[in-house]
Amino acid sequence: MDLDSPVVVTGSGTGKLELQALAGGGRIRVRENGGQVVAELASALSVSVLALGGSESNGTVLIKDTDGTTVISLNGRDHDIILFDRDGDQSVLIDGDAGDVRLTGGDAAEEFEVVDDDVAPGSVLVIAEGGRLAVSRTPYDRKVAGVVSGAGHLKPGIRLSSGKTTGRHPVALAGTVCCFVDAGYGEIAVGELLTTSATAGHAMRVNEPAAAFGAVLGKALAPLSHGTSLIPVLVSLH
Repeated sequence: MDLDSPVVVTGSGTGKLELQALAGGGRIRVRENGGQVVAELASALSVSVLALGGSESNGTVLIKDTDGTTVISLNGRDHDIILFDRDGDQSVLIDGDAGDVRLTGGDAAEEFEVVDDDVAPGSVLVIAEGGRLAVSRTPYDRKVAGVVSGAGHLKPGIRLSSGKTTGRHPVALAGTVCCFVDAGYGEIAVGELLTTSATAGHAMRVNEPAAAFGAVLGKALAPLSHGTSLIPVLVSLH
């Protein structure tokens, strides 16, 4: 059907819905009270466009799951693209005005195959044979690689090499991660340099700076006076 003029549908208000068939396509338009187009779905040959907003109004697209929870929001008012998790909490924000990508996770992690079968999040890992990683067991180990991400209240912000094979673990190479530490080798203060220890998968404070060259895991962001525990650590390998 070819129509030179659109079919116009009006309701009790003064806004209008227009449907029009065109050569090679068609369009649906919504006009506000003043006659300005605020929403349009148009198709012509190989091009299709969905436009929302205009004339002093903002367009927003919401994608929801079967429970009615918003999964993705394209916000025309704030110029943002927002992704939400299953609980409806914001997980990723792309800020169009600032040009920023904001992530709720605390570290940059990459997935690696780990030699040990049962490696817990928060464990300190070192480089093993064949490019795989293993739980640390030697003090001042210069093969230190990072911390298994996802322990405590923190999760990865960026996850690289994800989904290649099964049996891989995200390892925090930079950023903030919860890490197992052992204060039995010395009380750990905020800002303390950390390295590998003889306690499997645990970091300790650096007591011998010369021995720690190339074996520093990062810095403690919380204190620990005694025993073992998970504490937030700023991973900075050097």
